[in-house]
Amino acid sequence: MELFDATGAVDFNQFVTYIAKTFPNELKTMIQTRDELAQRQGALSAVADALADRQAAAKELADAKAQAAELIAAAVARDAESNALAALTAESKDSIDAYVQVSLTDLDAREAAADARDAALNAREANLNAKDASVQERKLLLDASEQNLAVRLKSFQDKVAALSA
Repeated sequence: MELFDATGAVDFNQFVTYIAKTFPNELKTMIQTRDELAQRQGALSAVADALADRQAAAKELADAKAQAAELIAAAVARDAESNALAALTAESKDSIDAYVQVSLTDLDAREAAADARDAALNAREANLNAKDASVQERKLLLDASEQNLAVRLKSFQDKVAALSA
């Protein structure tokens, strides 16, 4: 709608008609446009906030992945160390078991040798006891023979003394 006359001044009749008929619709359209722009600005702000949140989440994810990688590396290192210690422990156990087995075998051999020495000693002791018994019997026989000889000698001396007298 044309509000100006040919001279360039405002035509008040046209202006009043504009205010009465066209302005309310244009005002309504401008208000709707303003509200739509506000909504769009809100949506743009929400998108910007979402992008910022997404970037922050991506940074946190990267940090979490880095921490997880460090934890995994530490766990792998500890697992390797644990496996090495387990192998060393198994090797030490095997070594100790072998030493114990050798010691037990040596102990068994020493016990067998001691048992053989005890058996030989017992046999010698039995032999000595038997010989001692034989010696005791012979001593008794010798004592009896000495007494018999002493009696005979006394009897002989008595006869010699009787003949000499």
